Amino acid sequence: MYSISKMLAGTDSTDRFQRSRNLFYVSCSRARHGLAVVFLDDLPDEAEATARAWFASGVIHS
Repeated sequence: MYSISKMLAGTDSTDRFQRSRNLFYVSCSRARHGLAVVFLDDLPDEAEATARAWFASGVIHS
């Protein structure tokens, strides 16, 4: 199982963190023209802070 929100928050087990990180990397790196990352659930504050650090300012909408 994967948990991108827990991976971003740093609260996941080591094994699931690695699987989630790899899936997230593949998902983001395959975009050709535009990338939209959509979370259907609310992100924990730690996860949102990580996403804001990884992506350019002004492109995160919550």
